[in-house]
Amino acid sequence: MREPNYDEALVGEYELPKIFTRDNSNPDSRADEWQAFRRGEILKSFTDEVFGQIPVTNSNFIAEVNSEYRDGFTGKSLMSEVSLFPLEIDKRFVIDLLLIHPMEITGPVPYFLGANFFGNHAVVNDTRISLNQRWMRPAPEGNFVIDNVSTESSRGRESSR
Repeated sequence: MREPNYDEALVGEYELPKIFTRDNSNPDSRADEWQAFRRGEILKSFTDEVFGQIPVTNSNFIAEVNSEYRDGFTGKSLMSEVSLFPLEIDKRFVIDLLLIHPMEITGPVPYFLGANFFGNHAVVNDTRISLNQRWMRPAPEGNFVIDNVSTESSRGRESSR
């Protein structure tokens, strides 16, 4: 497995792949050709080079509600911190979610899922949201992460996004 590179200066020369040319150099000129061939090659490249394989599991996700606040965003929302454990045999692998649900709506509502690299406390400037306790990569500026641990100064820093 390749080691991650966090320094843009260390990136070598490269050329972006041609989106309409298959790996065997055949061009796709019709949408159905692209769907049948090139799309799969691009998805495989993302699996191999970016995201990795999805773990195979037959288990159900385990969900734990860690906290709930009924006064989020000036009393208009229910904020819940939830931990998902997709591999019930290994609770070290966890996905932490911050769910924000409108209080006055009783029926189904859409949720937006936003991944971030700084933890849910960085998305909302609310001191009740748990500070991420897991390993964090160093922040490029400021004292947001010290010794790979989130600091209180990182709270709300991503809220503009």
